Amino acid sequence: MATEIRIPHSKKDLRIRHAKALKDTTFSEVPTLSEKVMFLHDLTGVSLHELRQLKPKNIDLLYRTSILSFAGFKLNDEPPKEITLDGREFELINPHKVAAGWHIDFSNTDLVNDPVRKACLYYFPKGERYGATDDNGNLIHPIKDRMKMIREHLPLQAYLEADAFFLSKLHRSMMQQATAQRVTKKIMSIKERVKNSFGRKQFTN
Repeated sequence: MATEIRIPHSKKDLRIRHAKALKDTTFSEVPTLSEKVMFLHDLTGVSLHELRQLKPKNIDLLYRTSILSFAGFKLNDEPPKEITLDGREFELINPHKVAAGWHIDFSNTDLVNDPVRKACLYYFPKGERYGATDDNGNLIHPIKDRMKMIREHLPLQAYLEADAFFLSKLHRSMMQQATAQRVTKKIMSIKERVKNSFGRKQFTN
């Protein structure tokens, strides 16, 4: 029985589930046959064993067709603030306004290998409060309840824009924190030198 291989034909067909295929070798000038097979495996979910049963010329055709789906792919500076997935509205989280629970969930997420969970933290059901619970203390909108919808329907471009947006903010926050730590360390060093110069008993904070 022939294996059915579904590939995206344009950037509009690309979803977050295709993010796994975006590796350094994806757009190499002279990809090897092995790299093409791995790319198709990551993109389509078809097993490596099944792909290896295809003729090299068919692998080349599938690879070229798939690569064309990324043509014209250009990221905007900011992700969409609101997005509709399978008829449901989602809005971009504001990390400066959301509760501590979101930051805890984000810090416990594998930022490299779990794009779907990240996306679930980037976008949340519109009009709802992150971390809200019912009368029994159960989360009203747990991450697991929207993972399938995000995986199947979130456009890859929206995810990549949101990812760049949030990780840029995270990087700036880390840089600011590191700077503050360096300044604090410098001040403490100065204080220590002053103490040593004038005597610890004469110096008070």
